[in-house]
Amino acid sequence: MLRPLTLFCALFTLSLALEAQDFDRLVFNLGSDDLELRQTALFDLESAIAQATASGGDSALKPRLKAALFQGVESPDSSRTIQLACIRALGKLGSEADAPTLLLMAFADTYDFLVRQNVVKAMSVIPGEAMTEVLVDGLAQATEAEREWYWTAIAYRGDGSANESILKLLKGKKVPLDMQAIHALGEIGDQAASDYLYEVWQKSRDAGLSMALEQAMLQMERLDDKQLEDLVETSEADTNRIAAFGQWLGLNPDAAVKHLGKLMSDAPSDERAILFRKALDFGGADAWALAQAQIDQMSDREKVIFLSAMKEGQQSAYEAEAITLSEDESQAVVLASIEAMGSAGGAPSSSVLIQLLNSGNKDVAEAATAALAHIRDPEIDDQLMAAARNPESATHLQSIEILSVRNSPGTTGMLNNMLYRGLEGDSMRAVLRALEQVGNVDSCNLLVARVLLEEGSSSRRRYQLSLKRLTIRLGLPDLLWESTYKPALTLAVHPEQQANLLVLLDGLSNPAALDYCRKVLDRTDNEVLRQAAEQAIGRWRELNVLPYLAEQVEAAEAAGEDPSDALGAVNRLLAAEYVTGDEVVRSRAAGYQFLDTESHALRKLLIEYVQQQNGWARGNFLRIVEPALSISAFQDDIEMMGR
Repeated sequence: MLRPLTLFCALFTLSLALEAQDFDRLVFNLGSDDLELRQTALFDLESAIAQATASGGDSALKPRLKAALFQGVESPDSSRTIQLACIRALGKLGSEADAPTLLLMAFADTYDFLVRQNVVKAMSVIPGEAMTEVLVDGLAQATEAEREWYWTAIAYRGDGSANESILKLLKGKKVPLDMQAIHALGEIGDQAASDYLYEVWQKSRDAGLSMALEQAMLQMERLDDKQLEDLVETSEADTNRIAAFGQWLGLNPDAAVKHLGKLMSDAPSDERAILFRKALDFGGADAWALAQAQIDQMSDREKVIFLSAMKEGQQSAYEAEAITLSEDESQAVVLASIEAMGSAGGAPSSSVLIQLLNSGNKDVAEAATAALAHIRDPEIDDQLMAAARNPESATHLQSIEILSVRNSPGTTGMLNNMLYRGLEGDSMRAVLRALEQVGNVDSCNLLVARVLLEEGSSSRRRYQLSLKRLTIRLGLPDLLWESTYKPALTLAVHPEQQANLLVLLDGLSNPAALDYCRKVLDRTDNEVLRQAAEQAIGRWRELNVLPYLAEQVEAAEAAGEDPSDALGAVNRLLAAEYVTGDEVVRSRAAGYQFLDTESHALRKLLIEYVQQQNGWARGNFLRIVEPALSISAFQDDIEMMGR
């Protein structure tokens, strides 16, 4: 591909050549049997058109080129290929002044069907009202087979100036009102065209024609109140009735809603349900009042539609209806009512939702739990906290879950107090799940105490899991190390207690915790502690552990041992999704470690990792290792990078 400057120079040079070029030769080459020569001619033609239409270009170039193109069409020696290429080019170069000439060509017997069709197509893209009028003139003269060309061209232009002339032709029976005509009027029609189509529609007894007329009128969006009512009530096409109802709602919502009210006495239908939803969306207060009055006549689908609209619009004025529908026989309606109460309900809904927690239906209970978590009723928190504190309450567990999602004031303190007093079974698991979401530093201290106290119990692992999750969520590694983990590790009496906390330090993954793990591995022979430290480092969440892992690779190589385990740890660190940092950050860390290690095996691993990353990441790595490119000690490794 040419660079921009080169391309400009090429086009400029070509334009100079075209000034002196024989355009007749260019046109002749458009029909060459030599594919390369023909493609070159097409490229030259496009370039000439660009030059001829460019602002400030050579004013003499355009008429000379047009003359050659017209000659290319009219010459008896021109092949169809040449004629079609010239006609398409004239569509780009032509003007209103060319309209009479082009129309004559469109009707000339000397050209075949395809050539004349393409002349009309070229006329469709030449701007100007005069060209539109010429196309309408052509429409009046066209045969049945040719009329489609003109209707298509007129519709494509979208020029409303043609409406008056077209209506004269249609009303004077100069051209028939067929499907192509109806489609074209749908694209360009004005008020007069819409009224004309409506008059024809009223008299039509042809179902296909009537449907096309309706679609065209709806497309124009010019029907008045009475006309829309006629379409809604008498159209045989449900899609057209629905579309007309939508326009009617925009024009006269009161009348449209009244019509819907009449339909409520009929048997439920899919169409009525769709109209009902449109009315709720666009019909205003009258539509909601209708829905409120017609609850008993609604189908299950319409009830769900009503409740969904209530939820989406947070229509709190209809809370009583949602509460009533929560007792419906249809579970779909009940679930929709629960969602509506959660979105738009208040204290009355809260009471109903709390009762539904014990409905015995799992889906209903889960929906009620989700609704209570978001309902706008501050007084509900007191009820939920009372149930949460009482293990005997039927809603004890759900209340704990709801409070954790609401994160209401006092929730964390209450949960910490429950944890301090001690828990068992489902209550313990519910409180721990809640603290993972809303716990604080005090919660971490209480969980650490539980891990130490429950050292030999089956509950210890559950406390450890919640402590680690909360540690990661809080994102305060330095604070938690100084205030929670470090004091606890110091006070732990038994190695097993220390190990139960030590194994969780990857949740912190800060330098101080890493230094503690390293000291354990360097200075301790206790296998329990060493195993816990290794497990924590193996799950480390930050790249600050990379230098330590590199040291393990180098130490294994220095001792004549297989470094595969250490290299595998490096590879897992760089590839793990839970480790902080995207591939650019990781590639930069790999670059700094590449410069800092003497292990060829580690350098090879780092290069292989970076080669699998995106170009931006590889570029960052290469910029960092740039100083090593001229150092002989790195040459073998550098060759792997293809540099």
